[in-house]
Amino acid sequence: MKTPTILSYPLLLATVIAAVTSMQRSSADTLTFPGASGPFVGPATEGAFTYSVFSGFIFQNADLGSGNPAPHLEGGSILPIPFGGGTLKIVRNDAGLFTFDAADVAGVGAIDTDAVLVEGFLGGNSQGTDSLAITPGTHNWATKNSANLANVLVDELHISLDAGFFGIFIQDFDDFPFPEFFSEDLDNVVLTPVGAPDAGSTMALMGLGMGALVSVRRKVRA
Repeated sequence: MKTPTILSYPLLLATVIAAVTSMQRSSADTLTFPGASGPFVGPATEGAFTYSVFSGFIFQNADLGSGNPAPHLEGGSILPIPFGGGTLKIVRNDAGLFTFDAADVAGVGAIDTDAVLVEGFLGGNSQGTDSLAITPGTHNWATKNSANLANVLVDELHISLDAGFFGIFIQDFDDFPFPEFFSEDLDNVVLTPVGAPDAGSTMALMGLGMGALVSVRRKVRA
């Protein structure tokens, strides 16, 4: 007699699949980073998410025409340190799970052909990194979708924004010399909260599972 498996009982199989795929996906939140120009300290909250500086220096830029639209966040620099920038940390307000879906990125200065790095974590362990390539040009904004992190559940997101300065610019001999800065810029980060099934869905799945198990036991005994 052939030993029955879960594949032999479509109802039980369907119950297992439903349990695995029943995680509730809420509507996506888009972080637009509102606020006045100046060093960003945080924490700040938008929708279901809170973001803050994890390390380094991040600048909030609300200048007209700088964002997509303004304001936006960018890597910050402090002279005389030639290289700066910082890392933005994003979590859910309730410490729940979410996915990283997309972000708008741009650049200013010599680094405008580089990339913004996005790393997702779950329980303190890295779940992967996306490299969002910057389109050449000053504030040439482009939307970049997640790739390695697409549909990956995380509970913490780190976004690294490089910055610094690369020299002294003098237009003519009568002008006061000033440093030329570069930065990686960020706007419109799209995140989707993901939660456990609601109580009604859980009870329904349990009922289906019990019914399927009873059916399996009866068929095996027969």
